[in-house]
Amino acid sequence: MKCSIVHVVVMSALVTGVAYANSPYDIETPVGKLVNESLDGFGYSVRVPVEGEIWELGSPSMKVLQVVKGGVLVTRNTYSSEAPSKNFIVRTSRRYADDDILAPGYYRAIGTVSYQSVIGAQLTVYAFSEIAPDEQQAIIAFKQDKTAVAAARRQAAEERRRRVEQTVEFKKSKERIAAEEAAEKERLERERIERENAAEIAKLTAAKDNRIAAMKANAEAEANLQKAEHAREMARLAREREEQDAENRKRIAAAKAEKRQADAKLASEIQKERGRYAADALSTLDFNFKHHYVTQRSIRKNVCVEISDPLWKNLANLQLKQDWLGMLGAMEDEEYNEFPKEKEVDSAIDRLKRRLFTIQVKAMRPPSCVSVWAGHVKDRHHDRNCWGQISIFCKDPTMHRVKSLDDVKGEELQIDLFNRKFYVCNSDERAASAKRPLLIRGLKAGEHRDGDIDEMAAEAEEWLKAN
Repeated sequence: MKCSIVHVVVMSALVTGVAYANSPYDIETPVGKLVNESLDGFGYSVRVPVEGEIWELGSPSMKVLQVVKGGVLVTRNTYSSEAPSKNFIVRTSRRYADDDILAPGYYRAIGTVSYQSVIGAQLTVYAFSEIAPDEQQAIIAFKQDKTAVAAARRQAAEERRRRVEQTVEFKKSKERIAAEEAAEKERLERERIERENAAEIAKLTAAKDNRIAAMKANAEAEANLQKAEHAREMARLAREREEQDAENRKRIAAAKAEKRQADAKLASEIQKERGRYAADALSTLDFNFKHHYVTQRSIRKNVCVEISDPLWKNLANLQLKQDWLGMLGAMEDEEYNEFPKEKEVDSAIDRLKRRLFTIQVKAMRPPSCVSVWAGHVKDRHHDRNCWGQISIFCKDPTMHRVKSLDDVKGEELQIDLFNRKFYVCNSDERAASAKRPLLIRGLKAGEHRDGDIDEMAAEAEEWLKAN
């Protein structure tokens, strides 16, 4: 039974091999038949290799699975997702190691070979032998020649097709020329008829034009008489209108001149009044910086307070010159050509009074620290919107080298100078600190202000002048 099955399988393989051997796509080369199959896909091919056939390996897609006696066992270099392929033996003079890639080229089928696997099993697979380099070159040259012959044949066929198309095109050209000649004759005849019709129409048109010209001449003569009469009447009316317009222009010009004079006088009076108002309001501003602060009497020699804000100095100079318009412009950072309304002057002065001006405080030991108390005081670390204190320390290790206040590096603050005076006092004083006025020592827990801010300010000023 087993022999019968083997016999059937062998016969089927021979029949299939003969069928593929007679494939019209196989090529007879000088060194043997080159089959129309690629060794790259041998693992999936149903074609049975026939001894002597040449198979081409076109890509490095086969790897060495095992080195066996006289050759290598080759399998397809597949990914895990691909189906398994058939292995085969390759006889070659090249040296390979496991997992090497089989060199692309041409291989001749040499039948089957039996070998023993790594687990000791006896296996039989198809075998191929690598063709010698000179035979491989002969196959490559043969395929190139065959390609060139095929190209020449295609070119000859294309030339034959082109000649046939040229013959057909020649016939079409003759027919097209004949049709064009017939169309030209028809066009010429049509143009002749159109010329004759045009001549007749021209005669009729000339007669009509003559009649119309005569009617136009009569109408124009009558119209000219009417135009002349109308022009005389229009000239009379125009002269009367021009005389009336001239009189009206004189009256309007006189009225405008009178209004301009009245407006100019009114504007001048308004400006004078606004100027007086601005002068009265701006002259009350005190730009004597010494009037705006009080320094504790005991530290006056070691403390220097200066105004460093350029706006303050500019406004003081403008007030001294009584340049009230320039003073308003400096306050608002604008250029005024005339005095604004009284409300705008009041608003500008109000904004100026709320503005913070930059001052500089210098101190040298003693004291080592002074405090500045003001209604609104601000430096780079603090921004207080109510009465508050900022301390200025003088504990610089190099202070012993300072000989005068001019050598001291001052600290800049921003203070609202117009609301109330600010106070500079000694922060080093520890004795009798409880006797200081409430305004410059602050409130303790549970302590209340009995008097208003003006009373406390007066008390603080008197204390600083006496201590």
